[in-house]
Amino acid sequence: MVEAFFVMKTILIGTPIHECKEYGIARWLKSVSELHGDWFLYMVDNSDTPHFCDRVRNSCKELGIINYELLHLENMRGLESEARLAPSREKIREKLLYGDYEHWFSWECDIILPPETLEIMMEWFPRFDIVNHNYPDRENSVLEVGGIGCSIYKREIVERFSFLEGGGYAQCDKRMPNNYFSGDSYLVFRALWAGYKMIDFHNLFKCEHLGEGGD
Repeated sequence: MVEAFFVMKTILIGTPIHECKEYGIARWLKSVSELHGDWFLYMVDNSDTPHFCDRVRNSCKELGIINYELLHLENMRGLESEARLAPSREKIREKLLYGDYEHWFSWECDIILPPETLEIMMEWFPRFDIVNHNYPDRENSVLEVGGIGCSIYKREIVERFSFLEGGGYAQCDKRMPNNYFSGDSYLVFRALWAGYKMIDFHNLFKCEHLGEGGD
């Protein structure tokens, strides 16, 4: 008798990083290093200078993380947050499209997740196209944040929707002309409008959202 197994291809953990998150980067990288599964970490730094990259590389070395790549974007000085994030996520999109990745795991660099996160979230594919898990608000842990900080997307969605063309910084949809969206929110809206299926969880596992004190 032949048993069938679901083979999970390498998942791309694609994350924008910035020096303002230095307070928690070591804890986050430790959380990444303990994650079960087959993954590759791709970080896009949109800090004013490349100095923060040195800190990140040193932390990766200390933690034994070798399956990663770190890119620093130039000419970010003086830009607002979303103007940094849109091109950062577009670089992540390019990394996935040119690689053999079937899923993008959007994992913000101030959220601490348990080692079994991928195992739990990947169980919901292929029934859904986006699997999202909420996480505590940074300032009020009683509240939850439902953003892109812990979300997994099928490759097909990333292929179809750019963060820059028709959905990046300061973009809006013609159906809602007075409302502007961040690139991450607009990605979700466009996917849902196109008929993709999303499931949104909370309390499947415990997660932390680090504040400026690193806890």
